[in-house]
Amino acid sequence: MIASPLFSILVAQYNNARFLQQAIDSVYAQEYANWEIIIVDDCSTDNSCEIYKEYEQDNRIHVFYNKENRGEGYTKKRCVELSHGAICGFLDPDDVLLPNAIRDMVNVHIANPSTSQVFSRMYICDENLNILSESRKLTIERGKDYFTNRDYKPEHFVSFKKSFYDKTIGIDPLKRMAADQDMYTKLEEVGGVYILDKFTLKYRRHEGGLSYGRSMNKTWFWQLIVRYETCIRRGLDIQEYVIEDFLKCLYHREDYLWDIINELRNGEKRYIHTEELHNMKSPNIIVPLVLNILPDIHSVVDFGCGLGTWLRAFKAMGVQEVLGLDGYWCDKTLLFKNILESEYKTVDLENPIVLDKLYDLVISLEVAEHLSEESADTFVKSLVNAGKVILFSAAIPGQGGHNHINEQFPEYWKEKFLRYNYVFHDILRDKIWDNEEIDFWYKQNMFIVAHESISLPEDTDFKYPVIHPDLLKYKC
Repeated sequence: MIASPLFSILVAQYNNARFLQQAIDSVYAQEYANWEIIIVDDCSTDNSCEIYKEYEQDNRIHVFYNKENRGEGYTKKRCVELSHGAICGFLDPDDVLLPNAIRDMVNVHIANPSTSQVFSRMYICDENLNILSESRKLTIERGKDYFTNRDYKPEHFVSFKKSFYDKTIGIDPLKRMAADQDMYTKLEEVGGVYILDKFTLKYRRHEGGLSYGRSMNKTWFWQLIVRYETCIRRGLDIQEYVIEDFLKCLYHREDYLWDIINELRNGEKRYIHTEELHNMKSPNIIVPLVLNILPDIHSVVDFGCGLGTWLRAFKAMGVQEVLGLDGYWCDKTLLFKNILESEYKTVDLENPIVLDKLYDLVISLEVAEHLSEESADTFVKSLVNAGKVILFSAAIPGQGGHNHINEQFPEYWKEKFLRYNYVFHDILRDKIWDNEEIDFWYKQNMFIVAHESISLPEDTDFKYPVIHPDLLKYKC
């Protein structure tokens, strides 16, 4: 290996624009000069593109885009394939390197030619990068390797020789999470592991990060898959390395059990959309009523658009600009019958979503109940950041439905919107309550939520109960 090999910093980027510049600038601050940055953007919906433009004159920084949201494994695999360096290391876009990071990694790799990867230590920080604690030094017992040592914790910063990576089958592109651990286990099958007892990175904990809330549970699920596949490759006892870990973790995470089972059954689909349920009847009746109340609507964004039926109804009424947002599980074949492919973006509704403009109308209809309660505040913030008027409905307790995990009465959502000075207006339900062509969940739950600066018609004297009689028929 040459004295100053090129080092590739690999960034798998999705909706981390607010931290990305700090990550990139930490590479500029390195004491080692021969580096490049490979960024692969996984269809971000925030202002990441604005950050990229600030560095477009630097030919050491290369930005690539996935055509659709593909997840961590696919994006990280592509990062490695697009890199030019003899040594590589992944930098999460919400973390920052310490100035010594690349220099120390290069020195270890040069001194240890049979080493495939180098682990180091990190400072664990709050959102503002104030140090909270230090990571432990990874110690591998004599006679064991990284995998059989079974001390599975976040490892940052890790670097690896690309020549050794090329000897493996590479990162599994189907891994939505735990792609790093997938790579670690494969790299140690072709080369040695070196533990560098130096701090090289600040690891940021924040809402929306993989170490926060529901994301931790998803990561753990994918880690179990990695352990299973590693056992198969190496001929190890699955019960010892997978099943016992599964049972041990469930002891501490019993409240997540049914959520995991649902993910296993449905291939991690949060919701299954069908044309039978998501038809045009309700949209075709309700959209004209909405436009009669809100005549100056020229753009609409739908958070949780499903099959795009509501956006199709708005387009039919002359709305020129629409955008649908939903998870990767959306049935694109059915969706693109109703809206154009260019009118849709794949997003994670549980994480912050920042759009590049304000829309005249934001809609979110029977979606919030499918998201974890931990993400409710984040979801509301995403809605209010998208526009000043919102057409909103969410399932109430006892309503029932596929994967309803956060059913709440309207008062719950009213309180969260009020924090941003957005007010509930009950001006639709009396117009649709008795219409048998409209699904009861819309008749029961639909409100217009608007910023207090927006002038709307007075609320009606609607005195019907919050629970629609059709719900009782549905339950019976």
